[in-house]
Amino acid sequence: MSNTRLRRSAAALVLAATAALTVAGCSSASPTPASSSAGDSMPANMPGMDMSSHSAAAPTQDTPVTPAALATVLTDQNGRTFTLGSLKGKTIVLTDFLTTCQEVCPMTSVNIHDVAAAVHAAGLDDEVAVLEGTVDAERDTPARLLAYQKLYGVEPAWSLFTAGSANTESFWKDFGVKFDRTKEDDPAPTDWLTGRPLTFDIDHDDAILVIDPTGHIRWESNGMADTMGHRPPQKIYDFLSDEGRGNLAHPPAQSWTVADVTSVLTTVTGHTVTAGS
Repeated sequence: MSNTRLRRSAAALVLAATAALTVAGCSSASPTPASSSAGDSMPANMPGMDMSSHSAAAPTQDTPVTPAALATVLTDQNGRTFTLGSLKGKTIVLTDFLTTCQEVCPMTSVNIHDVAAAVHAAGLDDEVAVLEGTVDAERDTPARLLAYQKLYGVEPAWSLFTAGSANTESFWKDFGVKFDRTKEDDPAPTDWLTGRPLTFDIDHDDAILVIDPTGHIRWESNGMADTMGHRPPQKIYDFLSDEGRGNLAHPPAQSWTVADVTSVLTTVTGHTVTAGS
């Protein structure tokens, strides 16, 4: 069974300060206490939610993305192919996830959706790309990514993508993100999309980065997403494990918020991007 744990990344590219990475265990092992409150789909505030404030983030590094990562062909939720290099001139928000995660990724997607909504409200859809890439190339096809995105609500700047079975590991390795296929829990949880029992799980490092228009990483967080009370869509909320509901209600101190990302975007783009706008 997988657990949320800390792991050191071997990739010096991103972790110049040798920061510890949080590994997202996408199974229901070792659950933390969960809120018993139920409610409507995103966004909604949950009673008992930890709503502690976060300080604004600022760019902290200036590290070029590797040529290999820039050249890797990616396929989005609509079947369109692109590369990070093809987005030169845009500011990129990049994070990893998988659609069958029950512990951490649903909250990542809440925040990424809200970052994209803030980008849209600021009129920056043509200047900022908000990208959420899967570490599960086997199951997360473009059609599945699209079904997942539609649950949260489509935003113009937000794309979900896969690097394909041949390139997913090498692509994410260049950003210091490791992942491992693991056994599923017994009994296995039921897939929110197909209704069938899941057959395997993936433990993965969490990372969110902001890449400037020249292809340089300017900011990174390796913590869990703190949604500040915003819940995943009902179908995904129902899919959360006890551990996931605990993470939603009581995110750890080392976590990132929408406001952290929009603060960096404001600095990098030179335009005001406001969380919750």
